[in-house]
Order: sequence, then C-alpha cells, then structure tokens
Amino acid sequence: MELSEKAKHKRLEYQRKWKARNWDKTNEYHSNWRKRNRDKVREYQRTYWERKAMKDSVTDVSVTCLECGDEFIPQRKTAKFCSPACRVKYNRKH
Repeated sequence: MELSEKAKHKRLEYQRKWKARNWDKTNEYHSNWRKRNRDKVREYQRTYWERKAMKDSVTDVSVTCLECGDEFIPQRKTAKFCSPACRVKYNRKH
C-alpha cells in the first residue's frame, strides 16, 4: 500500500528537519536492524505517517462549542469546548 500525498509530504518535511539537527548522529545497531527487517520497517513507517497525516487533517474542520456556541478549530478530534473556561461553565451547569 502506498502513502497518501499528505503523508508523504509530512514524512519528507520531518526527515529534512531531523537530518538538519542530527547530521552527526549515526547508530550502527539501528542501521543493521533496519537492513535485516526491511518489510517490518516499511509497514511501520507507512502506518505511522498515515496516522500522522490523519491527525493533522483534524484542523480542517470547525466545531461548535457546547457552552457558548462559537465556532472553533479543535486541536483534538474529540474537542467539545473552545476554552477551559467554557468547559468549566458547562460542567458546573450539568
């Protein structure tokens, strides 16, 4: 199975940043393990980047706050309130 375009972009962006910060870090053990377990590594990386792309795509949807009724963009897909103050007010009422 191939990565989606969003997941590919996210992976390349991360790899560029990591290489810039850790250019001098090499670990022979991990390198050899990856060579011996290529299929396992590829499958893990594919699922990791797909989940990461899905997590980032949550910000595309706006949600209505249960307390004040304002529209907001959630940081988590389960967010119900626009702020901690609204959450506290709602919980005190109910």
